[in-house]
Amino acid sequence: MTWTDHWRPFTSEDCARLTHTREGEVKLGQRVSCADQGLLESLEASDARYVLIGLPEDVGVRANGGRPGAASAWEVSLPHFLNVQSNEYLDGAQVLVLGALRADDWQAEAQSASLPRLREMTAEIDEALWPLIERIAALGKTALVIGGGHNNSYGCLRGVSQAIGRPVHCVNIDPHADYRSLEGRHSGNGFRYAREEGYLDRYAVFGLHEGYNSAEMLSLMKEPSHTWYKSFEHLSFGHLPYIDHWDEIWTRFGREKVGLEIDMDGVTNFPSSADTPSGWSLNEVRQMIVALGHLKAHVPYLHIAEAAPSLVPGSDRTVGRALALLLCDFIKSGAGRH
Repeated sequence: MTWTDHWRPFTSEDCARLTHTREGEVKLGQRVSCADQGLLESLEASDARYVLIGLPEDVGVRANGGRPGAASAWEVSLPHFLNVQSNEYLDGAQVLVLGALRADDWQAEAQSASLPRLREMTAEIDEALWPLIERIAALGKTALVIGGGHNNSYGCLRGVSQAIGRPVHCVNIDPHADYRSLEGRHSGNGFRYAREEGYLDRYAVFGLHEGYNSAEMLSLMKEPSHTWYKSFEHLSFGHLPYIDHWDEIWTRFGREKVGLEIDMDGVTNFPSSADTPSGWSLNEVRQMIVALGHLKAHVPYLHIAEAAPSLVPGSDRTVGRALALLLCDFIKSGAGRH
């Protein structure tokens, strides 16, 4: 089995089934391109600037001792994205919906797997993800990655790094640094593994919660040349507006390539693996994404992680619409085109 066998291409037939058409309207689903020619063939033939893929897995979250549920984000968000209007603000022709990880076997085994096996499976998912991200980045396209745990930051960073031949930078909107020790792969150490293996250069966490990161973690995040953070408490209760700090972080990277990670754990009362009563509003996260346009940020991939609608019955519509909004904001910002 090769890494491509772990991916299920998204076809025009799939798209038509999820897109609700209406006379006089054009939805994104009527304009996006799909993987009708197969995974790699469709990717290489497409003129689309953005490539959307799904990660319906929560193996890495389980391997970190967290609550499963992140596997459900892709399924609930894709229909909402496809049914956004295609118009002068956002043209669906910019997007190739490539497909999703075939995670069923991993998910089934994870129900009863031991901790060591969960961490082995997380590493197996890494090996399925990073080669696809590498192909996307090598073609000059921007990956839009939806779902799964934050273990998948490793695959995204490694893929881009191998495509460009050097380590890549990253900004992570997250209450947690996810920079834990090298104890076997899981959702809490993707960035640490990427750094240790030479795929991650500078790493900034925006909105880190002071009370939910260990003293050791905070110490590791205070290496000014490589790692730093802005705590949520400082950003929320300090003198300067949070958006000024956001601009300052991106200005430090200049014209370098910087991956963007968004952990939905950081949004107030959002259905996620580790939800919080005190965090960003969805509109504040949207404002951060929109700001990437005037900052002329060069973002080779966007990963939206840890959303877990299956943990909150009846939340599918809210989660689906929220993730679709973030996707649309990112594309409209032009962050992947500079």
